[in-house]
Amino acid sequence: MATIKPLVHNESSKTAEELAGEAEDYFARHPALQFLAAFLEHARQQKIWSAQEEFNVITVNERMLCLAQRPDLRGNITHHSTGLFLPIAQAMKFEDQVMLINAAAAIEPERLLELFTPKISATYCDLHPLWSLFKDQKMELLLKTDLDAVKKIFAMFLEQSMAKNLLSHWDMRMALRHAWHLYIPIEMREKVDLLRLMHEHKNPRLPFTAKMEMEIITPDIILSELPLTEFFPVIEAIESALDYKKEIAPPIEEILGDLEIASFPPQAPIKEPSVPKNPKA
Repeated sequence: MATIKPLVHNESSKTAEELAGEAEDYFARHPALQFLAAFLEHARQQKIWSAQEEFNVITVNERMLCLAQRPDLRGNITHHSTGLFLPIAQAMKFEDQVMLINAAAAIEPERLLELFTPKISATYCDLHPLWSLFKDQKMELLLKTDLDAVKKIFAMFLEQSMAKNLLSHWDMRMALRHAWHLYIPIEMREKVDLLRLMHEHKNPRLPFTAKMEMEIITPDIILSELPLTEFFPVIEAIESALDYKKEIAPPIEEILGDLEIASFPPQAPIKEPSVPKNPKA
């Protein structure tokens, strides 16, 4: 089971390059974060929820607090969302950055959301509230109004949960064990049985694995044969693997505690570019 915690750097005095490297390593070592980034990217692309809904669930203030140790990312987001020169955006106080970005979110939430990428969000923020938004609200609504969207997200769950090693083929097979015998056509299951017997004959000491079964009965076949309601056990398995069976995590302020908000080293005073006056007539 993957216990997901937002990345907290051990030292805030590291360079932007060192912090970015740590973030890459952390993301690469945690399949749960990789799955959540894929889930968030899919939800945004398929418009499972609106940009404003996402900001309602995880606010700008919370997102910026998640980046407390990344002044480079905060400055870059402020720069791109407000049009301020990058050095000016980087040198701003945290509270001023949050104020400006909140104003940008009110005007163009879709454009601002692009700056909080799925990878950054999964690495530094607790995405449990967004998972709950999907599972507790959006999934029921989509089952009534847009079955195609449900099918697409279940296809993503099947593919990405195993591709990112969040679930093993055995985990997936166990989650689908009842529906497997009810809905997978008998000729396909006979094909699996034949392969199992041939495998045992040639390699009696080697197990016939769930992965081997699912090389024959692929996710595409599973998706085409099973009713959508039979995928709920897969969602439960993913939720367990994410350790999301527990209550929603406490606010980010409690998670980060007294973590100091990092800032760029002091720089020479930044001058606004001068604008030439109109020549006198």
